[in-house]
Amino acid sequence: MIKALLFDLDGTLADTAPSLTAMVNVMLAERNLPLLPLAQTRNLVSRGARPLLQRGFGDDFEAEHSDELLQRFREVYQVSEHKESRVFINLDDLLDAMPEPVAWGIVTNKPTDLTRQLLEVLPLPRSPDCVVCGDTLALKKPDPAPLLHAARLLDVAPQACVYVGDDERDAIAGKAADMLTITAAWGYIPPGTGYLRWQTDAVATHPSQLPGALRELSNLLRSAS
Repeated sequence: MIKALLFDLDGTLADTAPSLTAMVNVMLAERNLPLLPLAQTRNLVSRGARPLLQRGFGDDFEAEHSDELLQRFREVYQVSEHKESRVFINLDDLLDAMPEPVAWGIVTNKPTDLTRQLLEVLPLPRSPDCVVCGDTLALKKPDPAPLLHAARLLDVAPQACVYVGDDERDAIAGKAADMLTITAAWGYIPPGTGYLRWQTDAVATHPSQLPGALRELSNLLRSAS
């Protein structure tokens, strides 16, 4: 039986690309550089700030002090209101559709302070039962340690957890943690990516397909027991 649902944050639980693009554009405008359209940034977001800044600043990202640009990005992020961010998944409907009550949580590589800031403004109907961030442990995804830590926090066996993510490292971490995995194909996956090769237990191309995918995984667990 599934007892916990765990989600990656950017590109899986939340659509943050518009807000993050706006933050990079603030920095580009400060230097009178061309702004980035969302079409060029959306599929970079799951990889963190560095690829976004590399796309915007090009060779200057390495020619300059990249640490300074990353620090400036953090400063811009900290004063952002994330007005353009939204939640992909209808958590109320999803959790209510489960045959038994389940815990839910977030496992992200985003730093704790930036994660907390985003969660404070996202219109989540329910607070997560656990949040594991990129600096919670010494290791982060694709290592399974953060997912195993989340399972311990929830007091749920990894085999009774489902991890949903939109990046190959999510699939790698979930499988290494012995969890059931779902590819969030609605997320920030670059066109042409062969995500079926990730060999997750299910694929959902739209958040509305999650309940059906979870039913299939529940049946899988039932038949294996």
